[in-house]
Amino acid sequence: MIKYNMSLCMCFSHSATWATLTCVLIVSTEAPVVELDLTVRNGVMIRAGEPLILPALVTGRPPPDIKWTKDDGPPDKDHVEIENVGKESILSIKAATRKDPGKYQISARNSSGIKSTWTRIEVMGKYFDGFCFMNLEFHSPLSFKMMKVCPPSSMFLFFPHMLK
Repeated sequence: MIKYNMSLCMCFSHSATWATLTCVLIVSTEAPVVELDLTVRNGVMIRAGEPLILPALVTGRPPPDIKWTKDDGPPDKDHVEIENVGKESILSIKAATRKDPGKYQISARNSSGIKSTWTRIEVMGKYFDGFCFMNLEFHSPLSFKMMKVCPPSSMFLFFPHMLK
């Protein structure tokens, strides 16, 4: 509630009357509400190179200030784009990288309070066409020599029971 004091002068023909009025201006306020889109609330798992989009709905009166964080720090401004339009706030990354996984949090603050919510993002390596086969040369049951090196994102599986 905001209180204003005003002076008012009323003039009637040859005399003037002064009155002091107290006006009370009631401003309706609402605490912020922040809701992540259903598609991202329980976390997101994407491949490296794919776009990441985190939409959120933010309401409150007066309109709240919105802040996004990644792992409790500011997101990389050169890599992350944040767009606030009306009641929507969208964090987006054009092509996710292996550096993007983490906890993404959105906070909204106004004179009635603060509200925040978060989701976890996981970024997996790109899938490669075909397979990488490794030639192994075994010298003893516990030592071997790798004859071919695969791309860093390849997975090496070792099945010792198949060495019979």
